[in-house]
Amino acid sequence: MKELFLPYELAKIVKENGFDEKCFGYYYNETRLSYPQDGERDYFGITLFTNNFLKTHETPSFRLVAAPLYTQVFKWFRDNHNLNGEVYQVLLSHNDEYREQKKNESEYTFRINVNGIPEFDINNIYPSYEEAELFCMKELITNLK
Repeated sequence: MKELFLPYELAKIVKENGFDEKCFGYYYNETRLSYPQDGERDYFGITLFTNNFLKTHETPSFRLVAAPLYTQVFKWFRDNHNLNGEVYQVLLSHNDEYREQKKNESEYTFRINVNGIPEFDINNIYPSYEEAELFCMKELITNLK
């Protein structure tokens, strides 16, 4: 289930750029991804969650960074920045022999629509959907700045 959440470094960046949605998980002091239970208490006895949602919380002794799902952040980009990232499977247009060799493998890439105009990443092919999703998210973040 960990692969559904944005990595800590990206979660922190989107938070710094205005993402403030409720999340189902959190990073504790930058390293530990946790999925809380309703009313769970942390080491200091502070009730962190109500209805399994969390926003980023910080005190001098610890920091909790909300861990959003990729789908939440993709939606946030669409709704707030008019940026739409899409990951898709590459269709093999090579000869029959190549297609036969690759029939059990999938390759992925992504595109980003900026103000409705698609920008394709045709130079980069990724071996998994998750890797293409990660690089798509990084590119969306780059477009914020």
